[in-house]
Amino acid sequence: MGLIDKILGRDDDGEKTTDTDTGSNNNQRVSVPQRTETLLEHYDITEKQAKAIAEALETHLSDRHSGVSLDTIIEDIESDAGLDRDIASTIARTEYASITTSDRIRQYRDQGRDDDVYKIIVNDCHEICMGARDEIEEHDGVLIDDLEAILRKHAESHPDGTPERMDHWVPHEKCKATITRHVPM
Repeated sequence: MGLIDKILGRDDDGEKTTDTDTGSNNNQRVSVPQRTETLLEHYDITEKQAKAIAEALETHLSDRHSGVSLDTIIEDIESDAGLDRDIASTIARTEYASITTSDRIRQYRDQGRDDDVYKIIVNDCHEICMGARDEIEEHDGVLIDDLEAILRKHAESHPDGTPERMDHWVPHEKCKATITRHVPM
């Protein structure tokens, strides 16, 4: 089982193994135990804090009737996990991006063909993603696995990079990049 499948609660065949609904980006379900484990691995927080953060993410990302507000998620993490605003903001923004991007990639893979190409849209993001975008643009889009490899390479070559998190689609903290399917002209 890959790490993305583990995070999304799927077995080796892509079947759901938990009560996980990974619909549109605003209607996602977060596996609290799996996300807690991920948080503990990547942040200097306690198990109680990690669980509170995972529960806050699950609450906000699974609400089908309201939009997701990062400010609200940050405030909940601050109060529920007892973290200061800067740390709560870093965790909220990084994990929100991880969850939404992982889901988008899963959807692309489920819907796509082997020859679909993708690009990365960068708006006020880190130089890691800007470098990856420029490399991908040179090819007018790349296969999804190649895009992941390019992001990982750029994350590995930068001191702020988090190549160990690329299984979660996190090349750096607070990533704002968006991966889109591209139709070459």
